[in-house]
Amino acid sequence: IEFTNRSGHPHEFNSPTYLPVSIRALSGLAELSQDPTTRSRARAMLARLGLSAVLHLHHASGRWAGPYGRAYQPTITTGTPPERTLLDEWIAGGMLPGWLAALWAALPAAYTVVETASRPLEMALTTTLTPAYALGVASKGLSPQSNVLMAHMTRPGQAHPGVFYTRCIVDDKWLGDSYHRTDRTRSRNLLDEGEFWGVQAGSRALGIYTPARLGETQSIKVAWIWVRRATVDELWVGSTRVEALPYEVAPDATVVAAVGDAYVAVRPLAFTRLGSQTPLRLVERQGDLVLERYSYQGPAKTFWELNWPGPFFQGRPFSAFYVELAARSAYPDGAAFAQVVDQGEWAEALDPGYTYAGQGERRYRVSYRRGEDELGIEIDLMQWRLLRRWREAGELGWPPLAAPFARQARRGPLHIGGATLEADHGPIWLAALPDADLYVAGYLGLETAQVTLTTPHGTTHLTGMEAGVIVVQDGAVSVEAPYAGEE
Repeated sequence: IEFTNRSGHPHEFNSPTYLPVSIRALSGLAELSQDPTTRSRARAMLARLGLSAVLHLHHASGRWAGPYGRAYQPTITTGTPPERTLLDEWIAGGMLPGWLAALWAALPAAYTVVETASRPLEMALTTTLTPAYALGVASKGLSPQSNVLMAHMTRPGQAHPGVFYTRCIVDDKWLGDSYHRTDRTRSRNLLDEGEFWGVQAGSRALGIYTPARLGETQSIKVAWIWVRRATVDELWVGSTRVEALPYEVAPDATVVAAVGDAYVAVRPLAFTRLGSQTPLRLVERQGDLVLERYSYQGPAKTFWELNWPGPFFQGRPFSAFYVELAARSAYPDGAAFAQVVDQGEWAEALDPGYTYAGQGERRYRVSYRRGEDELGIEIDLMQWRLLRRWREAGELGWPPLAAPFARQARRGPLHIGGATLEADHGPIWLAALPDADLYVAGYLGLETAQVTLTTPHGTTHLTGMEAGVIVVQDGAVSVEAPYAGEE
């Protein structure tokens, strides 16, 4: 708990594979432990993990919206039952508190939630959910099983939503080409072989990849993947509709795919050319639509000059891109959406190369502005280090939890939706949905605290409160935590 409290969200962030493991384990502790403090702390963490799960559960598709810290391919491609069924089972079985069902039912149709999984590693996740789509981007990945950028597109009346995700791939591997030791299969992982930095603002995102390891290789590419090509209703490159694959894409073109209720636009940006053959093209791979851009394609080569330490190192190779989603109802066709995307301004700057001697930086900076909205990211290629992320309002921080109706902080007070939460220790979190007359306050500290929750129904002040939750629902107050007294 103390480790998670340092940042706000579990380190192995938003995992549809392993968050259920944590929920089952905590539920077992809450039910079976003989120690009352252990039971209350387990219930407090169940409430916090349940809150995160609900905030990432896409109403329109019933799927767990990305990004994922770790997941297997059947989950990524929606080959498993919708995660909404998990929530129902957890609440019905008493593993998660019942107020989460009321909270999920009362969530607005569109919102953005941000959580930090590791402040020291600068690892945060942003997710925007709308009736037409859900887009999620991590500031960085956790492992090769991470999904650092992914989207679900609503397809009413269909068995599966649309799915879009990214990969950095070495040597043209695809699903089935690699044996994974932990699950002993070739069919459950298409590993991401890159390191990533990303930033998201609503429906827009910027991403930058570099290959994680460079030995002898025949190809290096970034792949933007739409699961099940058959779900793609329209495909455009700029103003040209694509009717057949493969299709060669011009370097400065915006690609738009229409899937269900959403458009997905991809604009490849600056990248490091590691050879003369660097095609950018649309292809089909195992039934999926893939836009792929190569940094290298050719004879097997060892890129020893790209490794540090080394006498010729001038920084990591990189491949940058921009992604934007929109509701299909907002544009007559994909060409119109591509035209609007192209009306924005991309600004890119790359420092000149020099031979690195262990000191100094080589910066790459990219931003996108359209109207009053701006999104940007800057990194150091020498140490593959994040320098800044920003929006038009300024630098982006690392909130433990931030949404229009829910927030977490190390200390109070927190003010949301006509409610105020105060405590003399922390961390604390507050979710407020006035239209549903639901207010939930959480305390996650490891020592007792004085906690005060004020809502339109009055004030609840608890002394000696251990980790737990205060719920005010339709004016009724319930406390799911041990405490010494009430004033």
